[in-house]
Amino acid sequence: FYLTTPISVTLGQQYTYELTPTETADNNSGWVRLKYSDGYAGGKNNLNPNYEALFKTYVRDDGAPFAMLNLAVDPPLGNYVFYTSGTGTNILTFDYTVEAGHNSSRLDYTNTSSLSCSVPPYCESVKDAAGNDADLDLFSPGATNSLGANRNIVINTVPPTITFDPADAVAGVDPDKAVTITFSDNVVKHDPNNVNEPALTDLIVTTMFELKQDDANGSPAATGINATWDGANNRITINHDDFASEQVVYAALKANMVEDAYNNPVPAQNVTFTVKDAMAPTVDFNPDNLETGVSLASDIIITFNEAVRQADATNSALDNTNVDGHITLKEDDASGADIPFDATIDAATYVITVDPTTDFEGEKSIYACIDDQIEDFSDNAISQKCVTFDTEDVAPPVVTLSPYNGEPNVPIASGLIIQFSEPVRNILGDLANPDGIPLDDNNVDNLITLKIDDVNGAPLGFDAEVKLSRQKITIAPDNNFTSEQVIYYCIDPVEDYSDNATSQKCATFTAADIEAPSITIDPADATIDVPVDKIITFTSSEALKRVDGQALNDANVDDFINLHETSSSGAAINFDATIEAGSSLSFDGVDDYVDINTLADDMAGQTDWAFSLWFKPEKASFPEGDAYIFANNCDNGANCNNILVGINKATGNIFVYEIWGITIQGSATSDGDWNHVVYSR
Repeated sequence: FYLTTPISVTLGQQYTYELTPTETADNNSGWVRLKYSDGYAGGKNNLNPNYEALFKTYVRDDGAPFAMLNLAVDPPLGNYVFYTSGTGTNILTFDYTVEAGHNSSRLDYTNTSSLSCSVPPYCESVKDAAGNDADLDLFSPGATNSLGANRNIVINTVPPTITFDPADAVAGVDPDKAVTITFSDNVVKHDPNNVNEPALTDLIVTTMFELKQDDANGSPAATGINATWDGANNRITINHDDFASEQVVYAALKANMVEDAYNNPVPAQNVTFTVKDAMAPTVDFNPDNLETGVSLASDIIITFNEAVRQADATNSALDNTNVDGHITLKEDDASGADIPFDATIDAATYVITVDPTTDFEGEKSIYACIDDQIEDFSDNAISQKCVTFDTEDVAPPVVTLSPYNGEPNVPIASGLIIQFSEPVRNILGDLANPDGIPLDDNNVDNLITLKIDDVNGAPLGFDAEVKLSRQKITIAPDNNFTSEQVIYYCIDPVEDYSDNATSQKCATFTAADIEAPSITIDPADATIDVPVDKIITFTSSEALKRVDGQALNDANVDDFINLHETSSSGAAINFDATIEAGSSLSFDGVDDYVDINTLADDMAGQTDWAFSLWFKPEKASFPEGDAYIFANNCDNGANCNNILVGINKATGNIFVYEIWGITIQGSATSDGDWNHVVYSR
């Protein structure tokens, strides 16, 4: 309804109103239009106390025409604009304020009768200067000369567009590439209440974006992020530490962070791009650096985490014809002897196999390298990589016995020493040590044999100790050896820590001669009735020589004999002494020829006798034929004993025999040890 009589109102004042009886119940929600006021009026009406009314009040200018124009908006809310000026001219001006929900792309009136002037007495008609009523019918909306056709009035409800750099789905992005977010229009910080809308700064934009790995749920894609705002170009620039090689990066602007001048907030947007491959291939060796116990038959496998090629000017392929030139294989280190090999590479160019021509030697250091002339397909070259590894131990420990086999003149108080080239343990294990029980002072005695003469001799008491290195055993006999005693000792098999077992090792040696020869005088002391022509003989239990080392012979033996009457102070008796060789012969082993014409005992005339010697042969030093020692003894008649002791060149075996008699074959002796040969009958 309209007020027929103008009233004045005061902002903030409460007013009441009544509907005339002619108003119907359907009109009791009518409204009062008062121009230019922010105040509201309302209350209960008298026709229907159950209704309350709330009215926007407008206060008009007195005397101004009152006309309305009904606009078409989307959705059609029945929006009106009101006349503001134009009386006395041919143009009427209406003001329109865009409100929420007004989304038409082109502003126009609702229909041809949208212009009205029906608020008496303020606007009952529109007349020209001559008083003629104006035609208020409008052109059809959108038609020529309509409001929409004459004025392209657009309501801006579209937020600015965003351009990301790098763009979505781009690959091969540099790791240090700055990410930029550029807006198509000026923007400020968004405030849904349109109250706090400051200009953007570096600090404000820092919280408006995200950089993550892979997707929105990923971890941060970079560190050292520093964002800046470029107002002149409406751009956020995001600097950062380098992205990881081949990293997928998710870059996003968060929702409703900024808005344009028309309060249009910019929605969330994002892109995903991929960083280029900027990392050299990884190189893995098998065997690895410092690895031990490598099989002697092992190949060397070099594996890359991506396909590779040669790093030359033409990016040529790496294949079986050229891969050898990129590999180094040596003994010990870079200065060692070359090890021949053949290398191949698989079709995918991920794996190089280095195959040595022959198996490695045991317990050797191997040095292997690949050079830096190999790259991936993004031109990222590797650095030279080298490894050194040790091959497995496949040889048993070397056992050294002291005294050595056949050693003469061993001091009677000597201890025995058994040394190994590496630490050893018992071959047998137990629950705690399944690979072998450690060797110690408590169990080592069980591995030692110590006897007189040989394996069948009487045992000798001893105590053995193991050094902490497990490479040395010392044996202390309970008693000193006797003069010229023959001693036999052994160490049973043990093993190293690679399960390589030794064989039993034995040696036989002779204790030193510490007893003076016994002298037998004939005639014996106190003998009576000795013939006046009796030849006095001195017989020694072993060969004699002068103290100064010179030989004792017929020319000088007189100097060592005293012959007196009655006693040592009696008158001297003239004599001439001679010395005869005994039955024991000694050789130095170098082209010896001995001719003994007179023996204390005639071998040829003896039925039972023994022949023995020590010798230390080496097969490599044999003459072209068999090596032998020949002993010949004959009496004054035809009876002879011819004994031959030799070594067979082909087999290295001992043979001892009498000419035309019995032959004895012994075991191999080409081990460089002393051998005791005894032949008897």
